[in-house]
Amino acid sequence: MEQNHESRTEVLRLNELKSYLINLKVETSSVTELNSHFQSLYTQLLTIGTKGGLDDKTLTLFNDTLSICILRLNQALKTQDFSDLNIEHYNNIFEYILQFIQNSSSPLFNSLQSLLNKLLDLIRVHSNDKYQDILKIWIELLLTRNSIENSSISLQDKNTFIILNIILKKKTSVRYILDQFPEFIDSTLKLLGFDTLANVISKTIVHLFTDLYDPNNQQEWVNTWLPYISQGFKSDNKKIIQSIQTHILPALFKIYPPSLNLLIEHFSHENIDIVIKLLKLGQSLSYIEPESLIEGGILTEYLTHSQPHYRLDTLEILLGGRMSINDPPISTSIFNIIKNHFLIDIFFNDYEEIEVRNRFVSIFGQFLTVRFKNSLSVLKKSSKKSPDDNNVLKSIDSHEQFLSWLENHLLNYLTSTANYSQIITSLKLLEIISFKLPKLTKLYENKVYLHLLVENLFNNYENVRQLSLTLLINKNEIENLKDHFKSLGLENIESINKVYDILKDLSGRKSEGGAKFIEYICQSKLLLFKDEDYIRAITLKLLNDMKINNKINDHNFSLHGFFKALNLVISHWELDFLLRNQDLVKQIHSVVYQLSKDLWDYYVANVVIVEDSTEEVDDDESSLLSSYWWKTIKESNNLLTILFVNVNVSSQITTASNIVNAFELIKDQLEKISHRGTFSSIYPSFISICKACFKDPNYESYSHKWLTESLDLIQSGNSQYISRRSGSIPFVIAGILIGSIDSIHEGEVISSTFNILLNIAKQPYSHKHDEAYDIPQVHGFNCLKQIFQESQLTKACLKYVPVSLELSLTHFASENWSIRNCSVMLFTTIHNRLFGGNINHTSKYSANLLFKKFDGIHTILNTFKDEKTVVLILLLLTNIDFNTPIADYPDGSLEDVEMTIRKWIPTNLSNPSFKIREMAARCIANSFKGTEILELFIEQVNQNNNLNKNSLHGLLLMIFESSHKFVNNDLAKELVAFLYSKISFCLHTKSFEISKVYFDIILQYKPTKMVVNFIGNYFATQCTLNSTRLEGCRGLALSCATKILLRHYLEFNEISNFIDVIELSLLSFDSYDVQITALQFLNDNLIVIGEKHEIIEKLESLIWELIIDGSCWSYVQHYALDVFKNFKVKNTNVNSKIEKLLEIVIENYDESVTLKALECLGNLLPENFNETSVKTYLDICEQNLNEEKPLKFRDSALRSLVLYSSNGLHSIGSSRALGLIALKGLYDEDTDLRLIAGNFISSSLGYTQPQAPTLLTKLDIFKTIQGSGVLTEIILKTLFDMTMSFEDIANLRYHSSSSKIFDIETSNLYKNEIQVIESCLIALKSSANKINYESSFYFSLMQQKLLSDILILQIAAKFDYVTLANDANINKSLLITITMTESWIKIYPNDTLTIELNHLKSQLNKFNYVYIN
Repeated sequence: MEQNHESRTEVLRLNELKSYLINLKVETSSVTELNSHFQSLYTQLLTIGTKGGLDDKTLTLFNDTLSICILRLNQALKTQDFSDLNIEHYNNIFEYILQFIQNSSSPLFNSLQSLLNKLLDLIRVHSNDKYQDILKIWIELLLTRNSIENSSISLQDKNTFIILNIILKKKTSVRYILDQFPEFIDSTLKLLGFDTLANVISKTIVHLFTDLYDPNNQQEWVNTWLPYISQGFKSDNKKIIQSIQTHILPALFKIYPPSLNLLIEHFSHENIDIVIKLLKLGQSLSYIEPESLIEGGILTEYLTHSQPHYRLDTLEILLGGRMSINDPPISTSIFNIIKNHFLIDIFFNDYEEIEVRNRFVSIFGQFLTVRFKNSLSVLKKSSKKSPDDNNVLKSIDSHEQFLSWLENHLLNYLTSTANYSQIITSLKLLEIISFKLPKLTKLYENKVYLHLLVENLFNNYENVRQLSLTLLINKNEIENLKDHFKSLGLENIESINKVYDILKDLSGRKSEGGAKFIEYICQSKLLLFKDEDYIRAITLKLLNDMKINNKINDHNFSLHGFFKALNLVISHWELDFLLRNQDLVKQIHSVVYQLSKDLWDYYVANVVIVEDSTEEVDDDESSLLSSYWWKTIKESNNLLTILFVNVNVSSQITTASNIVNAFELIKDQLEKISHRGTFSSIYPSFISICKACFKDPNYESYSHKWLTESLDLIQSGNSQYISRRSGSIPFVIAGILIGSIDSIHEGEVISSTFNILLNIAKQPYSHKHDEAYDIPQVHGFNCLKQIFQESQLTKACLKYVPVSLELSLTHFASENWSIRNCSVMLFTTIHNRLFGGNINHTSKYSANLLFKKFDGIHTILNTFKDEKTVVLILLLLTNIDFNTPIADYPDGSLEDVEMTIRKWIPTNLSNPSFKIREMAARCIANSFKGTEILELFIEQVNQNNNLNKNSLHGLLLMIFESSHKFVNNDLAKELVAFLYSKISFCLHTKSFEISKVYFDIILQYKPTKMVVNFIGNYFATQCTLNSTRLEGCRGLALSCATKILLRHYLEFNEISNFIDVIELSLLSFDSYDVQITALQFLNDNLIVIGEKHEIIEKLESLIWELIIDGSCWSYVQHYALDVFKNFKVKNTNVNSKIEKLLEIVIENYDESVTLKALECLGNLLPENFNETSVKTYLDICEQNLNEEKPLKFRDSALRSLVLYSSNGLHSIGSSRALGLIALKGLYDEDTDLRLIAGNFISSSLGYTQPQAPTLLTKLDIFKTIQGSGVLTEIILKTLFDMTMSFEDIANLRYHSSSSKIFDIETSNLYKNEIQVIESCLIALKSSANKINYESSFYFSLMQQKLLSDILILQIAAKFDYVTLANDANINKSLLITITMTESWIKIYPNDTLTIELNHLKSQLNKFNYVYIN
């Protein structure tokens, strides 16, 4: 009570004094009086600093009062003389401020800031001559206090930097800080990674550098801060780089804008990422125009870089920037950059990079719809105001020309030769232009555009077909689309008869294309002509043809396309159309259901028997059935779902019995189908049915009925027909439960199902039943497993996790194999549902959260710790984090459970099973602190000198698994010292398992010389023993020892020891692991080893001996050759080595060895080696580069040619090699191979950055290369290979529907033949590659083949429009042949070719077929 009274009295006193000082008039006040108040407050401040005693609120009041007192005193001192204040006063007040800045509340800290500001103002007036000296003392106190023992001040505290910033603002000598604390900026920059500190620290750094600025010496100023910024940009912490970019650099650039360009120049050849960040920053600050830098060459190579993320970032800078309608229009130079640097082509060829393509579309689409659109709008407004301004008119013209160029260029990527990435990216950009720039584009006036869209309705990819349809049904272009539709001649039903043949086609996606074409016709008739009669007619024709086809063809697989077409047509019918055409809808219901039922009955009687047969079926008809039947079932099921689930007026049009019959049919299909493709398509439909039933009271009872039937079935004695793993019963039950979600019966349905399944699974069973059939308990387990696997049921089944987990653990050791197997699968499913599928993931489940969420799991963990289930319990514990505090739990048992488990886990470290020891070690690493682990390890090793091998191995595994807790800390030092002291104890156990894990631990640290010597002796002893047994662990242990020794000897330049270890390792033929480890180490450290010339020659000799040693395993030879290919062999035996390698390659010793030998040849073959051998080598490379060859063959050949060509480009052999690299490597389907070829050619052409392969194909890279005759032959052969094959000709002559289920894909899905032709023709036009008619083998052959192909293709001109549009192969052949022939004639005029080509083109025009030149 007395203390509270004193506190209230003090608050009253301070409030009175504060009010008095606020109202005090300085002119009439006495300095002596103010000083008296100050001294009183100062005395109280010293007491507070020593004893404390005030709460935050009172302390804040005290600070405010003292601040006002200092303010009034300072004001009075300007007119009155006084000398009672001294440095001691200032320093004590500052120390008081430091004492309370950390962890203070906001009001208190604000009062301290105010106090400091008032104090600094006072010092400047009263003690100006000592001002800088006082501030230096304070800065030193502030920056060094962190190192004072027991200090609470930390440089990682935000308030500390705020105080420092206040001092810096008061004209502090910045040079003093930099001189006295040279590490301050570097250490401070590292703290930018903390979100709470970034802003305030940035202000500190900016203050420091700003005060150093000298307008007369700007370059020196930049040089002052540049090293710090450069170091910060090299940080691995992205937040530090972001803070520098966001907070520091803008302030520095504002002081001296040219410093931005200096920074860009500084980093331009060092770090692309930094340059791009600087460019973005400069653009945002309006300090630079990116196009000027690109035109000047700084950014050109970034814009066409081989790495897509550099290209995208640079493109974003180029096309981004200002977006406002008030900003200047786009410069023509940007359009030229896009065209001249082939940016569209480059990004369209990011074949495997969907994220890259999507981001490109986003950037370019934003450019078109915002910046380009606004720019053109501004220009047109300007032209209205100044119609005679030529600059404005030219700029408008450049905008319109660019859009026209872009549209035409995009059309080139809609052709049949374009790959998927090119087509889909082109369509996305055309969609943006069509719908976002409707007033600017003239696309729909282009016949070619609309034809190509129709052609792509038959594309193999669904999204291409759909996007093409979207563009063909554009409500903004009705008149143009009407004209186009009329030109197709499809106005009456008979004109599309050919489409029905396509619907029957089984190959690939052809029937889907035909269905999409019918969808297009129906959509067009509705949108363009409002012709509902046509829609009804085409629907009736589909239904009639389906019935006719079903009678004629007993196999019925030709109906799948009809089902698909009906599905697509009906999906667009709106409610009013459905109600107007109820009779038609009823007819569809009836026909589709009856056909689906007939089909299903037929397949149950025929196909299912074939599928379930365990014997090989020789009957061609049965094989055909089993291959094709699923397409029809899948499509009929989809159509039934559309009709009876998605069409919301079904109940108004058809009877309940019809709907239920359809539902029953799909359920029956789901139960009996075992074809995975069909099953996966039917299952979602079944779920949709169940959801519809649960939502409709009229049908709800059927879902309950199906569920009851399924549960009764697995309990009955009639379940023997159910196939292994319970057939589809688990899916039926899980599907019904999913359907019940969000219904009023959800809880009841799921609860009763779980109870029944759990009871079934728990029923007693015979351990010796006939395992040819599954017992009900197995079905119960399988159903529970499926329910837990369904992601949609995750929330609903959480409450059943503990009881299901207990069930799986109880039966884990069952004598019945089926039950045991099912329990493992159920456990795995529950484990994955709880923790995810990856058992090694780093994020763990908090024990506290787990036990609260799943009531009873803690009891299960404590109950099942016996030998039978130890593996599963440890697996669970591996994922549980016991380090988080255990919160209160209702029964108060959690802490006891935790203690029991923590005591039990280490007992498993001595288990006879290696796997259990390993899992126990992981649990300890997860649940114990580093100190606990180290104490346990030392205690067990020291107290048990007779530790058995299992215990020691388990303890070492514990340390290995916990290694992340012993990194750069005192614990690590203690651990390492103890481990080193026990090296003899661990390695003399004669257990390679123990040696191996000991070495694994040592590998994570730098061993002492003593330890290395011990391991070296151990290694030498083991390697010199002639082991006659295959001991895997011995090899693994010695491999680890090899790594330790080689790493140490290389680091400390112990050359002799290094070579000795290598030699011993390579001679360890009884342990190939050691050989491979040594070779891998050499490969990984070749750069360092290459600097030690005394090693190279000896290594070369050792490895070569290993390569030619007949007893060496081929896998080891493969590694040896991989190392050898990097050596520059200079001795006189190089020729014999080449001959040996050629022998290996020609005779195909072993595939992996042969391919590595081929790479070695590329490095060793000199230009002047004998011509026959070089030709043999290049022939093999060319064969291996064939796109039909597997990737590893192409990879090896390309790498070999790059090594060979790197020796120089002066011989015919090198010219041929370059031709193969360019014409094969740059167009290879594999991205990595294209990059290898592109990087080499980029370097050869003098680029400083590796360029995108697509860019290089646009350049004449052969122009300056010798050996033009050889190159010409390669080019002509490349062109010849793209002419029509015998298979193409045969397909054209006997054009018919295919009976094959899959289209045969081309061996290279990346290559666009038109682009290859363009690249070849660029080279042929080059003066260095003039043709030698007499010596060329392919020239006359090429002329004859082109003529032959044209004559054959004239047959195609007689086909109807639909056939031409549908057949991609015919389209491709037409496009390639016409393009190639037109270009050929321009280079090598030929009258016959010209006449026949013109005839072909006139035929195509006659039949309304449009092609692209």
